[in-house]
Amino acid sequence: MLEPVMWVLYAIVLYITFFLLVTLFDKGHIKPDRKGINEYPSLSLIIPAYNEEETIAMTIDSALDINYPRDKYDIIVVNDGSTDSTLEEAKKFEENENVTIIDKENGGKGSALNAGVRESDSEVVACVDADSILQEDSLKHMVAEMGDEYAGVASAMKVYRPDNMLQKLQWVEYIVGIFTRNIMGLMNAIHVTPGPLSVYDREKIIEVGMFDEDSLVEDQEICFRLQEEHYKIGHASHAEVYTVAPSTWEEFKAQRYRWYRGSLETAIQYKHMLFNRDYGDLGMFAVPAKLAQTFLSLVVLFITLYMFGRPLVEFLVEFAKIGWYVFQFEPLTLSSLANQIYWSLISIRYTTFFFIAALFGTSITMAYFASKHTKENLLKQGILPVAAYLGFFVFINGYLWLKVIVSMLKGTERTW
Repeated sequence: MLEPVMWVLYAIVLYITFFLLVTLFDKGHIKPDRKGINEYPSLSLIIPAYNEEETIAMTIDSALDINYPRDKYDIIVVNDGSTDSTLEEAKKFEENENVTIIDKENGGKGSALNAGVRESDSEVVACVDADSILQEDSLKHMVAEMGDEYAGVASAMKVYRPDNMLQKLQWVEYIVGIFTRNIMGLMNAIHVTPGPLSVYDREKIIEVGMFDEDSLVEDQEICFRLQEEHYKIGHASHAEVYTVAPSTWEEFKAQRYRWYRGSLETAIQYKHMLFNRDYGDLGMFAVPAKLAQTFLSLVVLFITLYMFGRPLVEFLVEFAKIGWYVFQFEPLTLSSLANQIYWSLISIRYTTFFFIAALFGTSITMAYFASKHTKENLLKQGILPVAAYLGFFVFINGYLWLKVIVSMLKGTERTW
């Protein structure tokens, strides 16, 4: 029964990977950022903040240090009803003529961004999470990339000073994410403009109705809505921004729950774009591939549980029938352990080997090209984060997607 399913999954994995790599090789290289422009547009940098007392000052400092014409940009900090000292920390920068502080009731990130857009009178708005650190030339890269061609431009998001294993795992994930977003940019098929830093044409944002205040992933929803109106989204591969990644499992799980549930709700909302040629590679490849990867992570989780759970269940059933007295335990030796592993491997069907090899091989291939094109050494954080990303991240994703789907089926209340 599992064999046909695994062959289908094997084909999906290879198709997605080969499609991305063929796109890359067809273009010959990742499209370089534009070098610069003669006249920079006016720009408002909007920082929505809710209970960010520990990082808000760091983010504002980095925003003040950007390399952009001083008479062309301002910073709008929107305190979204924080219950900690976020507002007090932000007000320390109020004397700077480039900084405006807005204090409003809590309404979610989309609401805070819209307050900033309404306050701004600039040509371009940059949206920055309140736990992010901008690099000096990031906005110059993004505004130059935008030109007259794009309604929005995504940044190259990296993890800020990863300390523990979980953050280092996310560091690897984000590096691979930069690479895949670059390829999606070649196809005009980017499906999310990351919250840590993205820039938009302000008039076009207003034209499509601004940010969805009810969405859990307003950065993804606005990306879909702009492209629904046939505006293009670009990517600036050298516009780096560093974000503080979750450091505990609970924080990570809460973040991914919001991301994944919001992504699924957005996919349902824009289901008319799925396999729709009117939306180019976004509708024909990017969205279907994202849904296929979700399905894949779930099936991998179930197959793994089945493969390891079935022998255990059979053992427990036999044990319940015949009891302890029939078991004669022998000391565990290196020889006996090797013998058990040998027979366990022999019993696995060749399709399983193909499937595992396909997953592992494609992951290594994407990681290799990600390292090459981002000029980052993936072993910078050690070999264990890379091994965990290649070997176990699909299971983590499967578990989190399962949690999201079950909560939606149960009608669990969504939270921002």
